[in-house]
Order: sequence, then structure tokens, then C-alpha cells
Amino acid sequence: MEKNTNISSNSLFHYTNSIDNLISILKEGFRIKYSLEKFGLFDKDENDITDEFAIPIVCFCDIPLNLVQQQISVYGQYAIGLRKQLGAQNAISPVLYLPNYSETRHILNDCARNITKNNRKIREIYKSLKYAEQETMTDVINLYDELIDLTMFVKPYIGYYERKSNGFKDPNYKFYDEREWRYKPSRLFGFKSYLTKEEFLTNDLERNKVLNHISFSKDDISDIIVPKEDVEKVQEELKKIERLKGIDIKIVGTIEKNNYNK
Repeated sequence: MEKNTNISSNSLFHYTNSIDNLISILKEGFRIKYSLEKFGLFDKDENDITDEFAIPIVCFCDIPLNLVQQQISVYGQYAIGLRKQLGAQNAISPVLYLPNYSETRHILNDCARNITKNNRKIREIYKSLKYAEQETMTDVINLYDELIDLTMFVKPYIGYYERKSNGFKDPNYKFYDEREWRYKPSRLFGFKSYLTKEEFLTNDLERNKVLNHISFSKDDISDIIVPKEDVEKVQEELKKIERLKGIDIKIVGTIEKNNYNK
């Protein structure tokens, strides 16, 4: 466990709300699944365009362990920390937070509107062009795809947030305090880069599909955090996982479960 006063950690932490989820991660790695995300690009009264999509991601944060009480209360008291070197190897990136009146929000707003207006039209024009002309249009299409991927790494600085799993709700939640890092697989992996909100909410098969896993070795783990009463159970489970046998790590036992939201 780190003992410093830095505002960021040398590890990336993934929090979860049950010991079963934690053990599953230790056994299988991090499951990449679609998550419904709001990007904070548009105002509430702009009904002609949406910025809410389901994207395939795994989320982490780099909040030091002495500052994680808020993170625990929202996302759960179980966590695994991975050394940031593994994050670099997997192209895990920090999220770009957008205050309501920031220049970054304005620029990305314009980009998203342009893409929404012209993306389908450009792809139709492409089909009618000669081969020599298609090369330039291909560059434009690729640029649009890259901009779409970029928007999937943005998040509101502050806004409404609700988690149905634990009843958490805050109309003015400061997402910026989460210090989120995000893994999003390349579209080259062959599955859909995103689902519309409607696709996500009406298609349980896509919604619950595990697309892939982020694997790690025992040397990649920097911390395991659980409530005190679950330390021994996790220690026993680690002995059963072949690739983690012999792991030399102290499991951090935090306060008991029933004291977390007091």
C-alpha cells in the first residue's frame, strides 16, 4: 500500500461491489463489456442529437489509497490495483473531462455535430467515386472514425449520476474527482465500436456480451483491497489460481463492510 501525499497513484485501481466479482477478475482478468456512457457534449435542450452511447470499456482510477473513501462509497469496497506499466502496455488512457463552458467541449461538440450530419452522406458518396477519388474520401472516413473513438474518452466535469446497483444518486456529481482511466479496445478487434442507447437497452444479448478480457500476471498486481473480514478468504482463493500462485503481496484490509456508508 502506497504511503505518500501525491494526488495520483502509481497504480491503476478497479473497484467493484462484491467479493465474487473480485475473485472472478483475479481468475479471468477484466471483462470488457458495453457500458452506457454520457459524454457531456450537448445541452439538455438539444434534442436533435444524443451523446449517450454504450461503449466497450473497462474503467480504472489512479486515486491514492488514502483518498478513496468517495470512490468506495460509489463503486464498492473491493479493488485490485495494477502497476501503471500494464496500463501503458494496453493503451489505457486518462479520461478528458469537459466543463460546461470549456473550449474543449465546444470543439468536440462541433466535431460530433459534423459527424452526425455528414457521416452517412460521405459513405454513400464514397461508393459512387472512382478508385483514385476514393483514396481521399477514405482518409476523411478514417478521420471521422478516429474522432468518434476520441469522443469515447470524454466525460462531463460535473453532472447527474445514478447507480441502480446500490441506489447512489447525485444531481451534481463531480466526475472529475474520479480520475478515471479507460481501456477501450481498437475497432480492429472486429466488434461494434459502440451501441446506441436504444440498442443497449433493448438487446440483452449485446448488452451482457463479454467481448474480451484484459489479462495480467501476479507481477502486475500492486494491491488488493477488501474489507477486513474478507482478507483470509481472498488469500485462500489466490492459492487456487495457478497463474497467481506464489504472489508476494499484502492484501489491504479496510474497515468492515457495514461501516462503509456511515
